[in-house]
Amino acid sequence: MQCGAREQFLKILCILACIIFNVVWTRELEDYKLYVLQNAQDKTYLKALNNGEICDNRGEVITSRYLDEHSNAYRWRHRALLNGNVHLDTDSHDFKINELTMQDTPPNCYSALAEYELAYVYENMYRIKNFHTKKCLSGKGMGQRISWEPCQSLWRNKQDQFWNFIDIEKQKLFDDAN
Repeated sequence: MQCGAREQFLKILCILACIIFNVVWTRELEDYKLYVLQNAQDKTYLKALNNGEICDNRGEVITSRYLDEHSNAYRWRHRALLNGNVHLDTDSHDFKINELTMQDTPPNCYSALAEYELAYVYENMYRIKNFHTKKCLSGKGMGQRISWEPCQSLWRNKQDQFWNFIDIEKQKLFDDAN
């Protein structure tokens, strides 16, 4: 009996340790903060190529191996919505209407803000799931346009669907220290 009670106690202790570890190490994204988004698989960065026009086309978003930290094309603002979802916006009017920030709403051509569900993976890593289509943002390598694919389980380690949210301000402080 003592052995069974001890095993039960160790299981509970292990579960509590996991919960505490997850709470301590989970980093919440800050509302209206600017981030650079890096793909976990190939270490490329999300980059808005150009601006589009409402009811005409949306600007393209690609992955780039190189990061220009001074370019607004790489900066994505995290905006929390009242329903618990998020919107990702750019830091510049030059890139506002693109395939990541705007949602297609055919047939009437009303473009709406795209809504996403973020699933925490670990550290600053998240999976970005389109709220309406239920597909996940996937990187396809340097210079390739982003794509939306069926979401894989977080446990399957589908790294091309994982995105590291790099805080621009903290990154600058780190770079200045080195």
